[in-house]
Amino acid sequence: MKLLPTSEIHDRRTQTDEAGWLDPHRKAFIEQLSADRYSIDVIRLCERTIDCFCATVVERSLGSTDIRGPVVEDLRNAVLRTVPERTRTHARFCLGRFLQHLVGAGAAKLPDRPVSELTAMDRMREEYDAYLRHQRGMSEATIYHCMRFLERFVTFRFGKTLGDLNSITPDDIVAFLCQLKKGSQSYRDKTPPTHLRNLFKFLFWSGKTKRNLATSIPRVAQPQPTNLPRYLTPDEVQQLIDSVRTDDAIGRRNYAMLMLIARLGLRAPEVIAIQLEDIDWRAGEILIRGKGKLHDRMPLPADAGEAVVDYIRNARVGNSRALFVLALLRHSLATDMLRNGASLDEIGDVLRHRSRMTTTIYAKHDIEALRSVARVWPAQGGVR
Repeated sequence: MKLLPTSEIHDRRTQTDEAGWLDPHRKAFIEQLSADRYSIDVIRLCERTIDCFCATVVERSLGSTDIRGPVVEDLRNAVLRTVPERTRTHARFCLGRFLQHLVGAGAAKLPDRPVSELTAMDRMREEYDAYLRHQRGMSEATIYHCMRFLERFVTFRFGKTLGDLNSITPDDIVAFLCQLKKGSQSYRDKTPPTHLRNLFKFLFWSGKTKRNLATSIPRVAQPQPTNLPRYLTPDEVQQLIDSVRTDDAIGRRNYAMLMLIARLGLRAPEVIAIQLEDIDWRAGEILIRGKGKLHDRMPLPADAGEAVVDYIRNARVGNSRALFVLALLRHSLATDMLRNGASLDEIGDVLRHRSRMTTTIYAKHDIEALRSVARVWPAQGGVR
């Protein structure tokens, strides 16, 4: 093994650890994701992926001129090997976006790839992804499933090589849907026809097909509800709100969240997504980050606003820009998982912890497990 001169080792450490040259790029990229209105879950996943990438760069003592060519692919593969299988597709997307950000900033150079390497299917994937992302404004989860149905349908119709898209007929689509439901009971999943409609709308919109086959896709029969939607009376709603109202921090937090849900009809993810800057106190309005990256301003009722003010003044802690920062149910889930035999690594994956040390706080809740590893208290005369 060739040893580096002491001066070169010092220069590399200064370039990576002390200078932290990737930190400004990481911060700018995360801020851009937030400005592009990506969901909190996507931003958190990108943060974890980028943190792993930065840690790998530091571990290998790579400087701002080292992330070039084959090194990029080596780093990409090293990071993806540490990502759980269920989130690897999204992590690959996040890592690709960050590498493109570094390239734009002149901090990285991707390996040269011959144009001939891109197949017709590869180009259609890229075009379809851009269509779903920019033309339709779909979420990452929906884009993932739409891309999966693109690949599944093409494989069903043409095999391994993309064929003439204009040769697709409505009978091909029906046959594909029938194959999906083969061996199952009554078919009630509406998502496959929806994903296929998105695909054929794109093919017609981009001029790849002469006919809009989206109109030929059958709809899944859904039984009409025979009963009215379940609901609570105003007195029951008030009883529910009052039941969580206490003078401690958790009670104030829960009361403020339920007031927003009850008065504005918000979904739980919409409440969680509220940021401090989303509330315009002077105008009495609140910004709601809804489904499909849609943002709406709504009037903030006085009683709900008073509950939020009470929570901010007397219960809220921390420097996070999220309005609601405490997670009682999150801690309850982790504790219950631990008592049912889950490992700390499994709990960390579920709670999306970036550091294992964060997860170890739950170990003290498992009294029985701690009792099994505790040493016996020595009796008098029992120790030599």
